[in-house]
Amino acid sequence: MFYFPMAGLSSRFTNAGYNKPKYYLDVGDGMNLFQASLKGFSRYFEQDGFCFIYLDSVINAETIHSWAAQIGLPASNCATVRLSEPTQGQADTVRRGILETITASDDEVVIFNIDTIYHDFAKPEGGPDNYLDVTEMLGDHWSFVDADPTEPGVVRRVVEKQRISSMCSVGLYGFRSTDLFLNVHTRHYARSHGEREEFVAPMYQALIDAGEQVRYRSMPRQQFDFLGTPHEYQDYLASQS
Repeated sequence: MFYFPMAGLSSRFTNAGYNKPKYYLDVGDGMNLFQASLKGFSRYFEQDGFCFIYLDSVINAETIHSWAAQIGLPASNCATVRLSEPTQGQADTVRRGILETITASDDEVVIFNIDTIYHDFAKPEGGPDNYLDVTEMLGDHWSFVDADPTEPGVVRRVVEKQRISSMCSVGLYGFRSTDLFLNVHTRHYARSHGEREEFVAPMYQALIDAGEQVRYRSMPRQQFDFLGTPHEYQDYLASQS
């Protein structure tokens, strides 16, 4: 199952004067950002489920189904989970989506941000895995991956907003199963943990610390368009003109 968390308030866009959440924004080719983000996964539209976890004060299920249908996602593979208030963060949003959807305990979990365009996503070969997709970026506002020098493609360390390498998470997170995701979420975000916001990336460090293998896939920068801030959105529009 693919999970698209949509429980944020788009405060950076609101503060910049936009009157709609970022996934409503026009990105050209007759699509809004929601559709452009989702379309990158179109090779799986006919075979996988897609779950959108949304705030009912911002959007409704009918709009989500309509937008998804316009770009070819069958209604039978489009699920929505309604939230009446913001969550503790992206990981908490996905947890609620998993608990509200009918899915097998061994079903894979693939999470993606609704504010990024991933051109032609393909799953890893060999079946479900614990993995992050990364690319090289400037700045320190990303989640960062430190590679294991002894095992190609294996992650040694994952941190949030601390530049330990040039490999930045693009917001694509894979977990081997729903059971694994829920278990590591419970362990990592226990009440005593003390983190103010529940990010997904630190859950991989919890997996590594528990002896689980986490892999990464290094992708070319041109495979992504990041539109998570007003500045990035304006840059994207300028690049399309």
